[in-house]
Amino acid sequence: MVLIKFVLSCDLLWGYSKILDPMWFVDVEALIECVRTSLISTLQQNGLDVLVEKTKDLKLHIHDYTLEKLKNINTSNNQNHVIYICDHC
Repeated sequence: MVLIKFVLSCDLLWGYSKILDPMWFVDVEALIECVRTSLISTLQQNGLDVLVEKTKDLKLHIHDYTLEKLKNINTSNNQNHVIYICDHC
């Protein structure tokens, strides 16, 4: 199991994070949508409807990592692996 912390890097919602195992996903886009869905659920639970709509419109992506690279990150050395999901570029 490879657990990686994925953190949003965007002006609106910087710092939102979710720890995921990339082995459960078929591609990077599905992983990103999992983070987005989790964030939207949290925002909805707190009545933050304007932020929900803005989150839906974010153009999220991950630089320099394919799903295979994410699956092969070595987490056995107890280092914290953080991958940023951004919407600016």
